[in-house]
Amino acid sequence: MDSIYRLIENNLSEDGRLPLNFNILRIAQGEDYPPPEDDEDREFADGVRQGEFDAVAVRLPKEIRQHPLVNFRIAVVLKKAVESYAAKTGNTGMSVKEVKKAERSIASAKTLIDNYEAITIADRVLSHMIHIKTDRLEIAKFGRYLAKESDSVMCVKLGIAMVGRFGDINDSELLETLGRCEEFTHFSVLALQGILKFTGDFVDAAMELIRVTRGWGKVACILALPDEITNAEHRKYLLSHGAEVSVGAGHVAVEVAIKSGMGSYLLDAVDNGTKLSDEESKGACDIISGLFQAEPVKALDSFNELPDVGTVLSSFAVCVKNGLLEDERTGEIIGKLEERNFIKKS
Repeated sequence: MDSIYRLIENNLSEDGRLPLNFNILRIAQGEDYPPPEDDEDREFADGVRQGEFDAVAVRLPKEIRQHPLVNFRIAVVLKKAVESYAAKTGNTGMSVKEVKKAERSIASAKTLIDNYEAITIADRVLSHMIHIKTDRLEIAKFGRYLAKESDSVMCVKLGIAMVGRFGDINDSELLETLGRCEEFTHFSVLALQGILKFTGDFVDAAMELIRVTRGWGKVACILALPDEITNAEHRKYLLSHGAEVSVGAGHVAVEVAIKSGMGSYLLDAVDNGTKLSDEESKGACDIISGLFQAEPVKALDSFNELPDVGTVLSSFAVCVKNGLLEDERTGEIIGKLEERNFIKKS
């Protein structure tokens, strides 16, 4: 198999999306790509959607920790591989025997990484590598190698984590490309956050990934966004399309409502008598429907976690009443809001 990075790069469409049938988990299991034309169900691999394991595991921090000795052992092996890769690629006049020894060290590290889910080791292993005095620039260099040249999902993920912690702004394109595959979006968006911080550049990069992902990758990007977004076009996109998530709007409804500024958006519409577009109306209904979806699930945020919930819901109701927000679901949503006493019955 070619490197995962090149597989992704070569299959991106003009709009920066990967095809719906591109499933790196299935490809990594040895399946041919593209799949047979009559194979319609490509979303799952062994019952798991791309990015699902990381999305679940990151919410259960006590469940995913490896034993400290395991993390330390991995860090020691990786330190040796990092130094071997730096020597091998540094024009240091290594002998053939030394080159082969370095290659064995690198291969051993990659094999070891493949034994663990990257989400369970990345943070602590990278911290151990600093404590055992591994050069930061060399870690970033090895991370780029893993991210760009590996045909292993776990090696790519750990490489992304290395770049995010020790790389720089020049790594943005690499991370954005890998992030378009939903199995890597969680790692990529956090890595972009690491090198770009919470700047406008990070928000732009995260929003681009939101536009080209559909499931757990989109969820990861929305969660990573700061609450305060100054770009009006980004807020409008989040309102209109943020809750269009294939794994369920309940996973992002509160975050989208906050980060799109939905409350103030609807209140302005009421104050100015401005009619929402079809996309904005649909998006507002998606968000409130998502809040209802999340309500019975303990792990998800719902109405109680929305700071301006009163403003959002009352403004939504007024917009519907005044014909400023039109969607086929508004009657059902208003009925459910009245039933739950979230708004007064008209």
